[in-house]
Amino acid sequence: MYTLPDEPAGDDHYEDFNRTIEFLAGKERSEKVRRDLRSMRDAAIAGPPTPEALAARDRVESELKRVMARTERLASTPDRDGMLEVRKFEGNRLDVEDVRSWVTFDGVARALDRNDVFEYWRSTPYPLNLMERNSYQVRKYFEAAVDRDDRDLTAALDGAQGLLDWNDIAQYRKIDPGNAKLRGLFQDVLDRGAWRLAWLPPSLPYYSLGGAYAIPELRTFTKRLIFSAWTVVPKAIAVMTSYEAERRTIAAEGADGRTYEDHKATSPPLQYRVSGTTVALLYPSVALAEVGDPLVLAREAGELPMDREVLIGRVRDRVDELLTTLAVTAPESGPTDSRWYLAAPALLDRMSSGRGNADAVVLMRALQGSSADDGETRLDAHLDLISQLDELEPKGDASALGLGAQPSDLAEVLTDLAIGGPGVTALRALSRVCGGPSAMQDPLVRAESFRIALGLRSLFNKPEIVSLLRSDQQADDREAYWRAVARHGIDGCLQAVLDEYAHTLVESEGLQGANSEKRAATIAQVMGDALSIRTANNNVEDVRVADGRVTVSVERASSHFAARYGRTQSDDSAVVREGTVRAAYNSPFRPFVLASTSVGQEGLDFHTYSHAIVHWNLPGNPVDLEQREGRVHRYKGHAVRKNVATAHSNDVLSSTDDDPWTALFDAAVAARPDADSEIIPFWVFAPDGGAKIERYVPALPLSRELQHYGRLRRTVGTYRMLLGQPRQDDLIESLGEGAAWMAIDLAPPTS
Repeated sequence: MYTLPDEPAGDDHYEDFNRTIEFLAGKERSEKVRRDLRSMRDAAIAGPPTPEALAARDRVESELKRVMARTERLASTPDRDGMLEVRKFEGNRLDVEDVRSWVTFDGVARALDRNDVFEYWRSTPYPLNLMERNSYQVRKYFEAAVDRDDRDLTAALDGAQGLLDWNDIAQYRKIDPGNAKLRGLFQDVLDRGAWRLAWLPPSLPYYSLGGAYAIPELRTFTKRLIFSAWTVVPKAIAVMTSYEAERRTIAAEGADGRTYEDHKATSPPLQYRVSGTTVALLYPSVALAEVGDPLVLAREAGELPMDREVLIGRVRDRVDELLTTLAVTAPESGPTDSRWYLAAPALLDRMSSGRGNADAVVLMRALQGSSADDGETRLDAHLDLISQLDELEPKGDASALGLGAQPSDLAEVLTDLAIGGPGVTALRALSRVCGGPSAMQDPLVRAESFRIALGLRSLFNKPEIVSLLRSDQQADDREAYWRAVARHGIDGCLQAVLDEYAHTLVESEGLQGANSEKRAATIAQVMGDALSIRTANNNVEDVRVADGRVTVSVERASSHFAARYGRTQSDDSAVVREGTVRAAYNSPFRPFVLASTSVGQEGLDFHTYSHAIVHWNLPGNPVDLEQREGRVHRYKGHAVRKNVATAHSNDVLSSTDDDPWTALFDAAVAARPDADSEIIPFWVFAPDGGAKIERYVPALPLSRELQHYGRLRRTVGTYRMLLGQPRQDDLIESLGEGAAWMAIDLAPPTS
């Protein structure tokens, strides 16, 4: 009901409120509410609250409680902060390159008779290179000046500094952020190493993590949601942050001399070749899922997280034992056949289920479609092999199917696949929310697991992820990429990641009452879409002065680590469907940074894997500030799940729930004090030292933004006190903190 002077014509939230009360309670009661609210307002303006004013407030509260209820999130914590914590952007500082950019941009604006470009410069790096065509007046004037070969513009740009040089991008050279706020974002996200992650570390790891996932600064990392008032900012953040993340990955890989175009043209390494290794990664083996479940092993060990090396050793022992039961004969000499990495799990599945793999293969084939040939053979040929293995007689000769000798590292590879293989982890994750271990035998659940694995293949085939995995390997000891994928799945506990993701999707997709078939299909579809999101391409304009003329050439820069949300006015192919971007951001996978204008600040959920809000530009009023932060402060948000997992992980060990997250929240509810509302633990769960909703305001010292932020902080708590009052902004200005007595409590009774 917070109506501002600049609201669209006809909007009056105060009158809307009164009409709503009249509809719900009747005209007579509505008039009483209106009259008592007016009495409260008059008393507040006159001075301290009188007994008559307090009585009017109590009457309003009583009348409204007959027809409405509201539980305040902020009131559920002792200090009324609702888990919110203000944090600094430590790297937010003005640098010489920023000033050079200002000198150039201001000079161009003066040459075009457009003098006030300070706000653009303060908000975005390299505005002349990154502004969309026809998006701002200064941009339109610039384009017109280029077209008419304006001499003043040429003079302003001749020898100018502070512009993007596409040659630097093409050669992967280090580029200054060019903006104080972007410099702070780089330090906050990239300097801590987030570019080294393919997904966020799980909130409940089942064993000790490895690689970058074990770094303390990254264990607590959450995605950043950024709001700005300017449409150029989301694009600039997406382009510049993704480029810098990619540049650091290329440097870590040791790929000296690789160009930007070479990198984008990288051939996907996970192709369907004769070796069958890619299909072995994707194959949802029931036998391997049963012997390599890290949650089951942690429960057996009574330790969460379990020691990583102990877990691997126990799975290896189980795999060795399984392979002794493989009732087929294989050639003992001759060339080894890598298809055994797929054939062995398929044979073990036939033995364990007694029903074979034929039904699941039929569904897998239907899901993967025509499977275009992207290697020496097609996926169909490997699915055919799985079906043929069903027909092999017990103790039959595998050479009849063309299989050669078994690789010497077969047990080691199957151990990796059993713990971190995409197909196996997807199968276990779906079974957790689709009926438990018995669901793994369901051909449809297996097929939908294969769909998720295909999405993971798409992820691991992206050039930036390929470079990331290769950067983790020693230059002189680079194993086959498909092996690196399985090992990365172990390092980052992909199983716990997918389990947590599946649990969130059951509720976000409204699947609480759905059967296992519906659950499996919907979860697999959403996961597959999030994993397969295409890298967006953005127009970047290379501005130069050559032969006395300004030239502008359009280049294409990708964004993947960071993304922009919302439509733009151009036909730029970077405009990705909002729903797809939102689905990817609400997954544990990239993008890790999402930048939006006000289009994303109302009614949308971005909380699943984010509890950090960056107010790149501050909103004009306290309502919008709370609206923005409400995007990541929601039901079972990332911060809540982290805290519940930390507080109640031991309860998972003693639980028999297939879904560990059901066990966690059941334990948190059981431990909730009787006096607390159901806001806890689902909306607010904030133990000392736990995760918080992080608010970042990258305002420079001594700036007008800091002054505006001070005003917002003073008013954001006050406006909530003024329920039902007209012209709340005026009342806030006159009352300030003196409005506390006007608060109307609409919380439902606790018993």
